[in-house]
Amino acid sequence: MKEIVDQYKSNFPIILLLIYAFGYTYLNRYYSNFDINFENYISLTDILFLTINTLIKFVIIYLVIEVILILSTQVLLDFIFRITHSKKRKGSEDQEVYYEKNIVPEIEKNEDGTSLFLFFLFSGVSLYIFKEYVLIATIFFPFFIIKLYNLNAKNEKDKNEKKEMFKFFFYMFIPVLIVCFGIWGHYDAKEIKEGTDLNLTTLELEIDNIKYSTEDVNLSYIGETTPYLFIYDKKNRKTLVFNKQNIDKLKIFDPDIKSEKPKKQFIE
Repeated sequence: MKEIVDQYKSNFPIILLLIYAFGYTYLNRYYSNFDINFENYISLTDILFLTINTLIKFVIIYLVIEVILILSTQVLLDFIFRITHSKKRKGSEDQEVYYEKNIVPEIEKNEDGTSLFLFFLFSGVSLYIFKEYVLIATIFFPFFIIKLYNLNAKNEKDKNEKKEMFKFFFYMFIPVLIVCFGIWGHYDAKEIKEGTDLNLTTLELEIDNIKYSTEDVNLSYIGETTPYLFIYDKKNRKTLVFNKQNIDKLKIFDPDIKSEKPKKQFIE
């Protein structure tokens, strides 16, 4: 345990640098769609928290996909091998004993290859259903690299070879993930500009007796940093930047309100 902790301590600067690289790439592509030079409005802390939040979502998605693949693989192989072995089992043999002795080893032998096959199958089905080829690819391709590494590392016994293999896949995974962060930022911004985003943040702010509300069909919440808040005006195709210190009143509504009542157009 101490060895693992020491290893993380020694690599902490690299880990922190990678986190900033992921966050910077996402924010650069996101805010550039609104013609915002975000470096003037953001702090390193904002980048850190946004990246950690996105990475947590990524890990959760990966775990969900992995659990689905494990269950699907087990069910499929169990079904196939029970059928193929049904005629091989002698009537006098106990069913459970035969299962543990003959079918379980077959499942364990074929589960990695079958899991990879199902991964490609689910990826293809997702591409066909959702039609967002680039976005779906950015979700599945990093997972493919992880699965490919796990498949090769499982069969490699030599520790030195396993370390070299980890380095190879790590150097492949990081650039891919950076590109994915950039694409995710672009797509998130695109959804806001097209009005197809699922952002539930509804707010109203007042500056010098002028009210701005994202309940207006023309206004959409872009995001915020520690000192600034951004709203996109779809009608005039411009971005409104508010310094939080200059905001007189700020209301943030319950997300359920947005789903209960439609947006209104306040400006003709």
